[in-house]
Amino acid sequence: MKLSDLYWHRITPLHFLLWPLSILYGIFLSLQKFCYWLDILPTIKLTVPVIVVDSISIEDSGKSSLIEWLAQGLLKQGYRPAIITRGNTDHHGNPHQVTTDCDPNEVGSKTFLLARHCGESCPVWIGNDRIDTARSLLAAHPQCNIIIYDGGVNCFRLERDLEIVVVDFSEHSFGNGLCLPAGPLRFDIKQLEKIDIVVTNDRSQRSID
Repeated sequence: MKLSDLYWHRITPLHFLLWPLSILYGIFLSLQKFCYWLDILPTIKLTVPVIVVDSISIEDSGKSSLIEWLAQGLLKQGYRPAIITRGNTDHHGNPHQVTTDCDPNEVGSKTFLLARHCGESCPVWIGNDRIDTARSLLAAHPQCNIIIYDGGVNCFRLERDLEIVVVDFSEHSFGNGLCLPAGPLRFDIKQLEKIDIVVTNDRSQRSID
């Protein structure tokens, strides 16, 4: 059993201590989204459509595969997609393109595989500030006319045209059912009702009320 399984899939005294932080985290996300909706906090609109693809939990849940499938589908439809992502969470560099010459340990193994599978037809860029990353990408690849935003469901500063969330309706995916930092969920399950498209790996186990 992985160390992450020991933490995310149990309820221990530590989780009870962190539970109030999970509540505050949910309130913070709601207030932040509300402030952006009221234009109290300014949002950024790119010159091309943005599709956000994320998973409800910190587990990948097939998100990377969906992003690759979506990119290939857009290419077949005549679009010129590009992908922005943060890559490895330990990466603190400026926006740049991920290629097969990059170190997978630096950019992140999943990001590296995305770049290798998508190739030059769909450039993959990483950077801490994904708005700067998107702008740098578009400046370097002006032919790109749609951006796939990897992992931006809780980043309300960048306006999006479509939100897709990947969900694996299983005990392993939801873990202990708590939001960060006490659990693996990025946001409350009830918020799925507000997502444009929910892609699930198993429809038979659970439905959204």
